[in-house]
Formats: sequence, C-alpha cells, structure tokens
Amino acid sequence: RSQSHAVSILLLLGLAVCWGYNWVVLKIGVQDSGPVEFAAIRMFGGAMILLVVALVLRRPLKIVEPWTVAAIGLFQTTASQGLIAMALHGGQAGKSAVLNYTLPVWVMILSFLFLNERPRAGQWIATTVAVIGVAVMTFVGARPSSLQPVFLALGARICWGAGVVVTGQQVGLFGGP
Repeated sequence: RSQSHAVSILLLLGLAVCWGYNWVVLKIGVQDSGPVEFAAIRMFGGAMILLVVALVLRRPLKIVEPWTVAAIGLFQTTASQGLIAMALHGGQAGKSAVLNYTLPVWVMILSFLFLNERPRAGQWIATTVAVIGVAVMTFVGARPSSLQPVFLALGARICWGAGVVVTGQQVGLFGGP
C-alpha cells in the first residue's frame, strides 16, 4: 500500500510538472506558427487521436445531441483555445497560466446566472478571495505591458466555463436551487 501511495504521489508530481511546463511549450508554439494556427493544429491533432482510439475500441461515432456538441465545441475548443493562444502570443505564459485557473470562478458565476444555481456563502467568500489573489498576481509588481492578453486569457476561461455549464446541464450535474 505504501508503494502504491508513493507511485501515486510521483505520478501526481509528474502530471504537475508536465501541466505546468505545457505553458512554456504553448508560448513557444504560438511564436512559431501564430496563435490561431497553433490552436487549430493542436485541436486537429487531438481530434485525430480520439478518432483513432474510437475506431480501435469500436466506439460509435454518432453524435447524439448535435446542438449540444456544437455549443461545447464552440465554447471549449474554438473560442477557449483560440483566445488562450492569442493571450499567450501577446502576453506572458505565467500570467496566462494563472488566469487559466480561474475556471471554477466562472463556472460558479455562469451557473448562478444561467442555471439558477445558488452558491453558498462560503463559495462566494472563496471566489472573492480567489479573484483578489489573481488580481494581485496579475497586476501587482511586474504589471502587464498590455491588458489585451489578460482580457483574452479571462475570455478563454469564461468560454471554457460556458462549455462546462452546457455539459453539466446536459448530463444533469446542475440541479438548481
């Protein structure tokens, strides 16, 4: 059991390193190919891998809810990945990464606005603290030379959050008040 626990910790650390270093790779990629092209290349590559896996596993390729799939694809893939690539192209990878992790804030707010979810007081307090922390990390000290990458990164997470809300509503994750 302790060996299994150690392996789990090592895998988690490896994931954190890969996930964190991913932002550096993304920053380099958008410089070499342009932000929109790089996002399109990444998404096309991922789609091809999923297609091969689905074919190997003999999974059906039928789209059951085309409008839901289209909305999720528009928000989570097209808008989110395109905006984050543009943010990386014009801004710092570190600030884009920090802003990327505001996703839970946007999911909570969008669920409140569109699905009538009622966050508890503790969630509002945690969201407020998170927003203040992100603002301090983004604007205090080494200020961004331009606000455009900041707004692009936030827009990317808002779009991803919208996709999460559409997905969650479709599969019944959100139940109302």
